[in-house]
Amino acid sequence: TPSNSSAASDVYKRQLRLSTKEEVYLLARSEIVLGKFREGAQDVDLMIYDPALKERHCKIEHFYKENLISSLVPESPVKVNGKPVKEAPLKDGDLVEVGESAFHWKVISVT
Repeated sequence: TPSNSSAASDVYKRQLRLSTKEEVYLLARSEIVLGKFREGAQDVDLMIYDPALKERHCKIEHFYKENLISSLVPESPVKVNGKPVKEAPLKDGDLVEVGESAFHWKVISVT
């Protein structure tokens, strides 16, 4: 098993940010689940106030230089740059739409 210092350095290598015009979210894990806001929910990493979202709507997996978004709800695909997708790679600057919400995927730094 890796030492604690090795595990900590792996986390720092995966830090990405998800931002809107008003907010920036630091994503420091290899998998992030996005979904509808629910009081006390612990199975969603980033909750969004959007009635069109499902409880666990999609997930973003990120590795050193590769990022992937996947819909977790077959009847509600996510859109990347206006195109509905079940799964798609994410690149810096992509417009992601989930439910009635949207954000730009922006890699600020990978250290």
